[in-house]
Amino acid sequence: MILTCAHFMVPWWYFITPTYAMNLFYSGGSEAVQDDVVPHLNGDILSIHTSRNEAWRVAPGLTETSSKDKLVHDLERTLEGWHQSPSLPAAEVDSPKLIKSMLKSEMETWPRYIHDILKTKTSYKIIPFWSFLVVISEFMSTPILQKTFFEFSKENERLLKDQVWEDYENKKMLKYVLNKYEIKIKEHVNLLKQKDKPKEVIDIFTRDAQEHLGEYKICLEKQWSSNAEVELYRNWASHLSVYINVKGAVKAALETQAIQVSWIKFGKLNALGYVGVPYEIREPFKDGLSKQCQAITSELVDSIQLLNDRSLLEFFTYQAEYDYGIYDQYFIEPHDDIRKTLVFWVKYMPFYLKMRMNEDTWNWQCLMEAIIVSDPKGDHLEPIMQKFLRLPPPSSTKKNLIVRFLEFLLKKTKHGDLREVAQQGLEEIRASPVPSFAKHPK
Repeated sequence: MILTCAHFMVPWWYFITPTYAMNLFYSGGSEAVQDDVVPHLNGDILSIHTSRNEAWRVAPGLTETSSKDKLVHDLERTLEGWHQSPSLPAAEVDSPKLIKSMLKSEMETWPRYIHDILKTKTSYKIIPFWSFLVVISEFMSTPILQKTFFEFSKENERLLKDQVWEDYENKKMLKYVLNKYEIKIKEHVNLLKQKDKPKEVIDIFTRDAQEHLGEYKICLEKQWSSNAEVELYRNWASHLSVYINVKGAVKAALETQAIQVSWIKFGKLNALGYVGVPYEIREPFKDGLSKQCQAITSELVDSIQLLNDRSLLEFFTYQAEYDYGIYDQYFIEPHDDIRKTLVFWVKYMPFYLKMRMNEDTWNWQCLMEAIIVSDPKGDHLEPIMQKFLRLPPPSSTKKNLIVRFLEFLLKKTKHGDLREVAQQGLEEIRASPVPSFAKHPK
C-alpha cells in the first residue's frame, strides 16, 4: 500500500519545527491519534496510527515512484532550514542527507543505509525519524523488510549491552519499531497464501532464497527436508521476536513442534479427501502420514525430556507466542509438573489443538492438566486417551470435547484420584461455562 503524498510529507515538514509541535493526524480529519496507541519520547508524542487502512491512502493519480520523488523534493527544499533551525544544530544534518540518498537509491540498498543512519547518533534526537522508519515499511518488499528488521535487531542488541541511561527512551522507541516490522513481515507471510497479493509480497522462504539474503537470512537449528524448511522459514518469519532470542536445544524443540503441528493439520486437511478414494490408495497414504507424525512426536518428546530446567522454562515461556502453543490462558506461570504436562500434550497434540479451537473447551485446560498430574506415571490416563482418540467422531452432540472425554474416562478407569478429579470437573462444567476463578479475574 502506498502512502499518500500529503501524509508522507508531513514528518519531513516537521523536521525543521520544534518537536513538541509534531503530530500526525487521521487521513482527511483533524482528530489526533489516541495516546494509548502511540509511543512517547521525553514527553513528546510520536503519533503513528495503528490502522493503515484508516491513516494511509493511495494518493489518486500518484505512483510509488512519484510519491517518493515528491518526498525527496520536499526534503531537498527544506534541507537549508536544518542549518537555521534553532532546535536542530547544523551538525545534525548528516541523518537527513543519508535518508535523502536512501530514498533515491534502489530499495535493495535501504537496509545498509538504515544501518549507517542508526550509527549516526544524532538521528535519535529527531522524533520524526522514528515515524519515518515505520512509514517506509509500507514501501518495502518482503526481503527488504526482513533485512531491515535484522538491522534494527542488531542496534537493539547494542543498546541493551551499552546500558547507557540516556538511551532508555531510544530502546523503547526501537522496540516499538521492531514490533511494527515483525507485524508487517507476518502480514506478508499470511498474504502468500492468497492468489492475488501485492507486488511487495515475495516468497523468500526457501533455503536458496534465504541464503541469497546473506547475513540477514533466517538460520534453522536442525537439518530438515525441503518442505519442512519452507514451513519453518515462514514460521520463524511470523515469530521474529522469538527467533532473535532463542538458540540451541530450545530453538530445535520449537522447530520440531512447528513441524509436528503442521503434519497434524496437513493430515486433517487430507482426511477430508479420503471419501471416495479407493481403499488400496487411501490406506497406505494414511499409514505413511501417521508414521511421520509418530516419528516427529517421539522426537519432540525426547527433546523436551532432555531440556535442563532453565531451557525447559524458556521453551514453556515461548509457548504463549504461538497459536498452537501449550499453555493455560489462566495459569501462565510454570508449575512443578510442567515437563509432565508438556510431554502429555505433545503426545496427544490432536486433542490439544481441538481443545484450543473452542473457547468453551480451552477455558477448562486447567481441569485437564489437573487430571494429567493426578496420574503420576501416566499408565492409567494415557491408554484411555489413546482409546478416546480412536473413537469415531460423534454424529451429533452438544457435549464439548472435554465433557465427552471425562465421561469416557469415568467409564474406563477405577483409579481413585482420576475419578475424583474427573467427577468434580464434570460437576463444575455443568454448573458454569467457565471455571469459578475465571469469573472474577484479579
